[in-house]
Amino acid sequence: FFKTLYINFTVLPFWQAIQLPIIVLGKLRIVSLRGKVRFDCPIRFGLVVLGADVDAMPITFVPTQINIQGLLSISGNVIVNKGASLVVWETAEIGDNCTIYQNVTLGGTGKDHGKRHPTLGNDVMICSGCLVKAVNRVKIGNHVMISSGCFIMDSSIHCIYNTETLDVKSSEGQITIGNNVWLNMYTDIVKWGGCQMVV
Repeated sequence: FFKTLYINFTVLPFWQAIQLPIIVLGKLRIVSLRGKVRFDCPIRFGLVVLGADVDAMPITFVPTQINIQGLLSISGNVIVNKGASLVVWETAEIGDNCTIYQNVTLGGTGKDHGKRHPTLGNDVMICSGCLVKAVNRVKIGNHVMISSGCFIMDSSIHCIYNTETLDVKSSEGQITIGNNVWLNMYTDIVKWGGCQMVV
């Protein structure tokens, strides 16, 4: 109960925090709460549940981890399962009725500022062991299921150096996964080049 109070009153304005929209169940490891959470929906008790044991997997010893450095925008009900890792560096958006299972890392890195990190639409389920990492931007549409072990990253973290012109070409670019998509187990989507990729 203490962590529920701590998270709400740390990342939310007082008038929202007293309604306890973020609930902590089970073990939770707070890495950082320097950022803020914004709700783009009516505030009510229990909108976001951290550490819920949704699928009854025997990983009770693994705590849910949360690291909010930037702005996390939430548009409705969100369940972050026990053992998941939620990382927000600059910005991230999570739609309504989203479930993030254990061993999922949703986050991004990079030095640019502005809207450039993971965006999840409505009714999105990200299953166990997935990594959704954004250097530029990863946008996931509505009614999407990403199965266990998938890897989605909008950069290969490498660049091309032209020795004749001395130009450096970045490998970053936006990835957009449309509506009504199911990515099967162990699918890898890694962006290369400066153009947009749509799945």
